[in-house]
Amino acid sequence: MAHILILRERLREFYKRYEKFIVPAGKFLLAFAVLMVINTTVPFFPMINSIVAVLVMSVACAFLSVYFTCAFAGIVLLLNTFKASSELAVVVALLLFIMIIFYFRFRAKEAVLLLLMPIAFALKIPYCIPIIIGLTGDLVTVIPVCFGGLLCYIGQFAGANAAALAKTQSLTTIERFTFISQRIFVRPEIIITLLAFAASIVTVYFIRRLDIDYAWLISVLSGALVSTIVVLVGYMLINNYDDTLWLILGEVISAGIGVLAQFMYFPLDYSRVERIQFEDDEYYYYLKAVPKMSVRAPAVTIKRFTRTKPVEDGKTPEEIVSEGISELNEDVFLAEFEDEFIKNKRGQ
Repeated sequence: MAHILILRERLREFYKRYEKFIVPAGKFLLAFAVLMVINTTVPFFPMINSIVAVLVMSVACAFLSVYFTCAFAGIVLLLNTFKASSELAVVVALLLFIMIIFYFRFRAKEAVLLLLMPIAFALKIPYCIPIIIGLTGDLVTVIPVCFGGLLCYIGQFAGANAAALAKTQSLTTIERFTFISQRIFVRPEIIITLLAFAASIVTVYFIRRLDIDYAWLISVLSGALVSTIVVLVGYMLINNYDDTLWLILGEVISAGIGVLAQFMYFPLDYSRVERIQFEDDEYYYYLKAVPKMSVRAPAVTIKRFTRTKPVEDGKTPEEIVSEGISELNEDVFLAEFEDEFIKNKRGQ
């Protein structure tokens, strides 16, 4: 445990020291990963799917706010879905417009959730995002998480049903919108997943606020368990047993990531809990103080072994060197003067 805490402190010190380099690099990697996932899932627009275009956009995002990264990702998703189906692009544009106007306009920092969701879906661990958000956010974060999950499913639908979408071109506009709505908004798997996201966030949020020991750890495990139960029961009701193994494995990995995040950001030492009670003229106060785990990283000392004389008190090494040079120059001058004096005397 002590070694992990020391590693945590060293990572924090490393981040503080090189923050001006780490932040742009992190933004670049985030933008690059998101754009690559979108282009791999919906590969219908060759001009923006090339590695050169992705690198150019990622470099630009490295020096801009995360909000601009969301804008680039939204534009790439819109262009790709438009190539597959103009009606599907309208649905994506409408969802993005609703999120920007009614949510991210007031809570712009949480726009990063839309970027993390496709990466988590690509890694088969989407349920780790609700667990971490439940630890760090509030109940309102259910909205962007569910919207992000819905956009991911729309991208997967467009990529997997390009041929079916092409066949709908002979239908009327209303019939095409009906076809898309039936396969996205009323698809049982999507509804079950979004319910699991919401249930996980709510569970983690309320349990971590309870006055019990190890509340944060219990909330992480409970959130993973609740989302697993919701998905398993939902899949049983629709007779879908194909992804059960991947679901359980993904939930275990998500719980592990949640435990690691809780330890890195909220390391609490429940063995030193203090409970304080006091009162004033109107109220009684009960206070529970849980100290954080902390350990100071061992200082690295460097010993220098030199042949120089010890530095005199009150003098810097530079002063000692300058004094030595002055004494050397004086000795040289006296030696030259003595040689010149002897030569002159012999000449007399």
